[in-house]
Amino acid sequence: MLETCTVTTFSEFWGAIEASVRGFSGEFLWWRGQARADWSVTPSLYHKCRAELETDMIVRFINRARPRYSRPPETNDIRSWLLLMQHHGLPTRLLDWSESPLVALFFAVREGEHLAHPGVLWALSPALLNKSQGKSDRILGVSDSAVLPLWEAAVGRVTSGDTDKIFAIAADHFDVRHMVQSCECTIHGTHKPLNLLPDAANYLRRIEIPAEFKQSFLTYLAYMGITESYLFPDLDHLAKDVQRLPFVKQPKPDSAPDHARKNTNTSD
Repeated sequence: MLETCTVTTFSEFWGAIEASVRGFSGEFLWWRGQARADWSVTPSLYHKCRAELETDMIVRFINRARPRYSRPPETNDIRSWLLLMQHHGLPTRLLDWSESPLVALFFAVREGEHLAHPGVLWALSPALLNKSQGKSDRILGVSDSAVLPLWEAAVGRVTSGDTDKIFAIAADHFDVRHMVQSCECTIHGTHKPLNLLPDAANYLRRIEIPAEFKQSFLTYLAYMGITESYLFPDLDHLAKDVQRLPFVKQPKPDSAPDHARKNTNTSD
């Protein structure tokens, strides 16, 4: 049974973070925020589209991405392409994590269609996950021999290695989003959700945020500079954040400036 706690204040949140670290005997943890607490921990490839078309999506993306991206990876660098696809919304076998619990919290409480639902923050021990998958208790590199079969399977190449594993890997940071979000990732060779594996309690913890407290957490995060335009440093998200500034919003009629409330009687 997964250990879960519910938090409603920032002090409770930090207490839950410290408890998670202690629960794993001080192990270095990764964090993932999800807007709904009833969602499983599984990559979008396995629940948003037909997983058997993974290779077709990858090929189509690579064929059309070059003129749209200033620094495209080499064609045969499937690892970098998958990381790029993941960060631009294409369903992949990768799952994003962050080294920062604040970044993960933002994704658990951010504005959107799921504000009426509880959010969840997942705490993962990447080293203990890899140990449970038959590797030593360390974070694996993207070129590790145990991980290569999973990359190859993504493009339909038959290999002799295990392709139904889930590994925590140190993601290459080649895009500014990777840097500001302190990105790491897990790679999944199976559709089975991480939180539903029999030994999940050995490397996973769960922190829930009730729906009615999401906005207050989002406000606190903004005070600390954790906003959309910080985590997504492009002009579109900057424009959205600027529009949310308090002094930019349209004033209510009863708070209009004096010059707008002059006598409009034209009978004189």
